[in-house]
Amino acid sequence: MDTVITGRSSNSPVRVLRNKFSEVLLRLEAKEISPDDFHEIVGAGRTKAALRDGDFDNGSPMAGQVAGLIHEIMPVEAVIREIVEGAERIAREILALEPSAKPL
Repeated sequence: MDTVITGRSSNSPVRVLRNKFSEVLLRLEAKEISPDDFHEIVGAGRTKAALRDGDFDNGSPMAGQVAGLIHEIMPVEAVIREIVEGAERIAREILALEPSAKPL
C-alpha cells in the first residue's frame, strides 16, 4: 500500500492512498495548478466516493502516515498478539536494565 501527499499547491496537504485520481492530482500540481482550481477538481465528494461509495480509483481515500508502513493484511488476533509480545519484550528489557524496578 503506497501513499502520496496531495494538496500542497493549495496549502491543504493531505496524505492519501495512491490511486488513479491521486496521480492526476500530482500531475496537475506539478503544472502549478491554482488553489481554486485544485479545490474545484477535488471537491467535497472525492473522499465520500472513496470511503462510502467504494470508488477507490476516482476517489480520494485519506490515510495517515502509518498507512505507508502496512505491508500485509493480518487477522486482528495476530496484530494484538504481536503488540502484546512486543510490550512484554520491552518490559523485560527495561527490567534487565534496572533490576530494582518491580514488574507491574
